[in-house]
Amino acid sequence: MNSDAKIGRDFTCRAYTTIGNKGTYDERDGCPTIGDGVNVGVGAKIIGPITVGSNCSIGANAVVTHSFADGNILVGIPAKAI
Repeated sequence: MNSDAKIGRDFTCRAYTTIGNKGTYDERDGCPTIGDGVNVGVGAKIIGPITVGSNCSIGANAVVTHSFADGNILVGIPAKAI
């Protein structure tokens, strides 16, 4: 189980963000892996054993619960690539 978030270089995280697991004790539950150069907007949530690729931007208040490849812009609840 991945019990700690892994965050790449040149990571920017704004206020009131959440990066972590789903809050359960399920063995499959874990924390995110975030690539290099990721920019996270105010109030965004990155939850669960997912991977956010390098050079992604996550919009304010977005809720990321699925993995995304490099270079995406993620917005919405749940987050979608635009």
